[in-house]
Order: sequence, then structure tokens, then C-alpha cells
Amino acid sequence: MLLRYFVEPLKSKANFLKLIASQESTSSNQHAFSLEELEKIHKLATQIPFSPEALESLHAIKASLEQLKHNPALIAQFLGDNAPSKEGEENTEPDINLIASPSDRRFKQCAQLLQVSALLSDQNEVTPPDLALLRHCLWDSLEQIPLVNAILTQVLKTSHAKAKDLEKAQESFLHLEKMGADSPETFNNAYQSLSKQVSTHAKELSQEWQETHQNANIFLSNEDMKIAFAGVQELLQAFKVLELELKELAQKRTPNSPNNPKTLAEAQPLTTLW
Repeated sequence: MLLRYFVEPLKSKANFLKLIASQESTSSNQHAFSLEELEKIHKLATQIPFSPEALESLHAIKASLEQLKHNPALIAQFLGDNAPSKEGEENTEPDINLIASPSDRRFKQCAQLLQVSALLSDQNEVTPPDLALLRHCLWDSLEQIPLVNAILTQVLKTSHAKAKDLEKAQESFLHLEKMGADSPETFNNAYQSLSKQVSTHAKELSQEWQETHQNANIFLSNEDMKIAFAGVQELLQAFKVLELELKELAQKRTPNSPNNPKTLAEAQPLTTLW
């Protein structure tokens, strides 16, 4: 019983009565796997490797849960505004029961599950987005679900390779802002270089977004997909914002004039991501 799903009870009287009055039907085994097929799947799944990024993300998830166990005060950093608090009390002790404690054995079982899901999704390896399936495996009680989801979202965001590219681009932008007004040629060269980098990163992310959605793990639900690809969405938006900031900075440094109708911003147009 590795996978856990919470199904709310029926709230409608009509649906409840329909359930009571319904006839039990014999389940069909038309689409069931044979024992031989299951053994073959199990054998083939052991040969599906984990990408280096997926391995790092898996360890980061485990490390985050262990860190929270030793320092429950960090729960609020993951849950943010969703952190539970008692009405009328500003400083409440964090509830340690919110923190899941999956064993190493359970993580190993989760790894096998991820390999099977990758195999049946025609993937050559387990990738970070596949780890969104762990939101159905790592909790022991319903109250632990929000924190598990928050940890998965945070880890999958920071594990994306473009996250470091964004940090470098933002640092370069701050340096560009501080350049003196007496070095237009230096500013121009730095601007052109950074603008090209940001545009390239944005195009690559946009292409990745389309490809990953088309070839996503078939076992990911809509809610799973939100967690799996939240990082790509936020990075796309961040690069879009940086492109706009670069355009505004270029227009300030090189305003339009009759003698110079082609500004830096016009020389390096922005890419529309949405």
C-alpha cells in the first residue's frame, strides 16, 4: 500500500442513495496484467536509471524532512501563509505532527515505484518532474499532506538547471544598473550580451515547457503536474520580467532622439513568452 489517496465521503444525499441502490458489478480483468507481464515489468524497471538531477532532488526531499524534524520552526518557511496557527496567538509552537517521517525502506520502495512509472511512460530515465508522484507516498496522516506538497514544490523548483542561470543573469543586471553614465560603449556591449543570454534561456525554457507537457509521466494527475512543473513556470515568468527590466533600462540609458531612432531595446527585441 505504497500509494495513498484521500477520497472525501459523499456529501450529496442523491449520490449517497445512488451508491446504496447501485448493483455490485463484477470487475473485468480484460486490461489486467498477467503474472508473466508483471515479472517482466519488474525486471525491466530495475534497469531504468535516475538522472543525476532526480537523485539530487530525491536526497534533498529526504534531507528537508530530516531538517524539519530537528528544527520544526522551519515549517513556516515552507508553508508560508498556509502555516497553521491558533486564533488569537501570534507565537505558537510548530506542530511536529505536521512532519512526515518516511523510512529509508519506504524511500527505496518509492524509487522502485518511480522506475516503474518511468518505464510505463516510455521514459529512458527517472527525471525530477516524476518525483511529484511522491506526494502520494510520503505522508502518514492527512495533516502532513500540505507540508509534503510544499517540500516537493520547493525542491523541484530549485533543482532546475535554469535556476542558477537566472541568478547569474539577475546579478549581471544589477551590475549593469550600476554602470556609470560615462561608459556608453561598455554598457552597450554588456547589455547586448546579457539580453542575448536572457532571450536564449527564455526560448529554451519555453521549448522545454512544451516538450515536457507532451511527454510527461502518464501517471501524473493535474495536481501532480502543478507541482512537477511549477519551477519551469516561475523561471519562465522571472526571465520574462528580466527581459522587460532590461528593455526599460536600455530606454533610460539611450532615449529616442531624431538623430538616433534605433535604441538599444530596438536593436535587441524582447521575446514574448506567453
